[in-house]
Amino acid sequence: MVKKETCPVCKGNKIVKVEHASGESHRSCPGCNGAGYKVSIVHLSR
Repeated sequence: MVKKETCPVCKGNKIVKVEHASGESHRSCPGCNGAGYKVSIVHLSR
């Protein structure tokens, strides 16, 4: 079974501010690549 979970890094906002050493800010979330969620596979035991 596939389950979509809210990204723990951006909390589903899809964007996050990341400071680089060069002073630039990157807006897409590095945890979910800007999707807003993570896909996890859940194994059901019978």
